[in-house]
Amino acid sequence: MNYRRNANGLNKEDHIHLDVPSGGNCVMTFKDGGSGYYGIRFESRYIDTSEDDSSTGQWIHQWSEDLSRDNQKFKFIPVEGEPDTYYIQSKKGNIYVGLKDNKAAQHTPLKTVDSNHKCKWVVVPTDRVPFPTDKSETFDTSKQYYLWLKEGDTCTYDYRWNANGTGWKDEIHLDIPAGANCKFTFKDMGNNYYAIRFDKRYVDMKDNLQQLGRILWQWEDDPNQANRNFRFIPVEGEPNTYYIQIKRNGLYVGLEGFQAAERYRNLACVDADHACKWEVISTDMTQLESNAKLPGARERPAQPYPRGGLRLRRRQQGALPDGPNRPMRREARRPCKNRLYLPGLAAERRGL
Repeated sequence: MNYRRNANGLNKEDHIHLDVPSGGNCVMTFKDGGSGYYGIRFESRYIDTSEDDSSTGQWIHQWSEDLSRDNQKFKFIPVEGEPDTYYIQSKKGNIYVGLKDNKAAQHTPLKTVDSNHKCKWVVVPTDRVPFPTDKSETFDTSKQYYLWLKEGDTCTYDYRWNANGTGWKDEIHLDIPAGANCKFTFKDMGNNYYAIRFDKRYVDMKDNLQQLGRILWQWEDDPNQANRNFRFIPVEGEPNTYYIQIKRNGLYVGLEGFQAAERYRNLACVDADHACKWEVISTDMTQLESNAKLPGARERPAQPYPRGGLRLRRRQQGALPDGPNRPMRREARRPCKNRLYLPGLAAERRGL
């Protein structure tokens, strides 16, 4: 998720605008306004449209502390096929919550727009949002790594990241330990993000769209794109194990179609409920001794494991760890504070 709703302050007439996940003033609460409409409040003031009519181009701002007028009430219209995603319509008429100049950027003010320019909003309880934190991994960019798939709490070392070749648009998929094209290098892009490269090309999200299900492939030797930057979020209590989050859309690296792991299964953008765990191991690490046994691990085969690598570890349903870095999980609805996010303009599918 790139942007979310944010209040400019606590005062009357303070505008509502977009901000990045690290911005403050972003937790909104809802009050039932009757007939399927809700008031949206930040701290003590309700959000409304700046003019009490049905015209477009009005500012979305804070005003009074009571919920009594139609320009303070909004209907959340579900977007078909996109969970937790809504168009937000004013009770004043056929006007929707959108963006100034219809462009998403940090600090862009929210305004009323017509149905052709309405935005999609992801509405998520605050206890379900997997915000990246400053807790992230630092990697030696001079080394090569394997990325192994981890299923459950132990890594069986059955599948790891593999490039389908060295060419443009070659997919990244799972392969067995005997497969080639499995050694990746990382480039530090700052702010805890890394670009991941095989041979001369960086791993990229297909078509640079914010949609679920987009596969990962190789593109070009240029890491300076948000869809080629990844954050490695440590899984608490599981050494060398990470959820890998994509900077472009806040989605995670998982398996295409949310399907079971198998050889040649493509890697894809998934939501946090389907995020895979990946064990990242330098290729120059010493082989594990055949008689070594990690806590909770199953019996090891007689032969030693392959050296190094990044292996995918896929979580079991309901087995998410506790802590600030766990991805969100779906839970029963209950009254709570919410954050509203903009996943993209109406022409784009949302990421989360």
